[in-house]
Amino acid sequence: MNARVICVAAVVGTLALAGCAKHDAESLRASFGQQVASIALVREFQRNGDTLTFHAPDATGSDAQWRVHIDSVIVEHNDDKMNPFRGTITSSWFMNGASIEAATLGSHLPKGFKEKGISENSSAVWEGQRRQWNW
Repeated sequence: MNARVICVAAVVGTLALAGCAKHDAESLRASFGQQVASIALVREFQRNGDTLTFHAPDATGSDAQWRVHIDSVIVEHNDDKMNPFRGTITSSWFMNGASIEAATLGSHLPKGFKEKGISENSSAVWEGQRRQWNW
């Protein structure tokens, strides 16, 4: 393989990676899922479209099966030049098959979720320089 072909492949690969870092609704959904999966207590995480499933302890420490459904995704302009977009995800939460009402959700979440910015109404900003969502 000659040097010209390698350079073209490197440029195309770099452009493809840069194209993945978008501030659209799908990237916000994916980032939300990644944020949930990154919580230390979360096990067996799966994302299927707008539904996330995983095992994690409930607020008492007992193992629970969780399901989170993304109900709405909003991406809008933000007046901060460093963080030019703001995203909001509204979601419904279920623990062991039972719906958890938004008013009591925080009291049912295991440690680590709120600290990572995850709840029934989660907000993130698009960090322009890092080209990623920050929760």
